[in-house]
Amino acid sequence: MSTTSSSDTDSESKGESARLLTKEAKRSVVMTQTKVTKNTVVYAAKTGEDGPPPVKTVYVEKWFLGDPPPPSIRLTLDKRG
Repeated sequence: MSTTSSSDTDSESKGESARLLTKEAKRSVVMTQTKVTKNTVVYAAKTGEDGPPPVKTVYVEKWFLGDPPPPSIRLTLDKRG
């Protein structure tokens, strides 16, 4: 019979979390326009086949996007450190 202490399970789940965090160094998310305000455009990501997006909503200043703002953007996350 095998027993598992709570510290063993805690370290196992921490190890799993570490593997998930280091799984990909770069990830891109396509975001679609959901709202336009006076000075910003709001973009939201959809849940994909590989789970929930790492970023759900982004507010981008209109001056950066130009006129008219694009209906979708690609956000690339690059983990460092």
